[in-house]
Amino acid sequence: MSESLCIPNIGKKERKKCYIRSVCFFAVAVIAIALLLMSGVSAWWRLLLVLPFWMGFMALFIARGKT
Repeated sequence: MSESLCIPNIGKKERKKCYIRSVCFFAVAVIAIALLLMSGVSAWWRLLLVLPFWMGFMALFIARGKT
């Protein structure tokens, strides 16, 4: 039985871009959630922050997985 070979799909430069992108999305989401908590808006508005957190995690997984 042979192990499957994983060939990276992106290079170091693109991985660095993905890491930077994920940090930016996380920063935006954290700042936004802090502002929403301080302003006292409804919890439903905080649900919108799923999108930047999701995009940050996806960029991080893409960079780590080299895909």
